[in-house]
Amino acid sequence: MKDNSKPGKMPYVCQVCNYRLSAFADMETHSRTCHENTKNLLCPFDLNIVRALILYMNHCQSTRKRVFQCSKCRVRFLTSKEKT
Repeated sequence: MKDNSKPGKMPYVCQVCNYRLSAFADMETHSRTCHENTKNLLCPFDLNIVRALILYMNHCQSTRKRVFQCSKCRVRFLTSKEKT
């Protein structure tokens, strides 16, 4: 399936192994199961890989501040364009 799928159908790409996934939540599961014994830390907000704990904490804090929340529901977006 991975070899035959087009990138548009599987927009999320693991930065460690280039594995493609179709759902945002599946990327977190993939990272936890396939890369748990590595120094790679996955940001839950934008799926970036950070390799040092202090950099990871700083990255997550700055990314969390950039989140755009819908005024009608609890859904959050990383860009104002996605929110619109």
